[in-house]
Amino acid sequence: MEGQGCITPASLGRMLGRLGAERGAGDCRAMICRFDLDGDGVLSLDEFKIMMS
Repeated sequence: MEGQGCITPASLGRMLGRLGAERGAGDCRAMICRFDLDGDGVLSLDEFKIMMS
């Protein structure tokens, strides 16, 4: 999270990298797009929970 209460493609990429699952910027944008229910380009906590379930 970027201190905004949401997960951006950049913060998702950093988090995945720390977990040893590095992904490119395009992959991170695609992952977020798939679960971004309100279309704002970032994941809220609720959208992130859905992605992780």
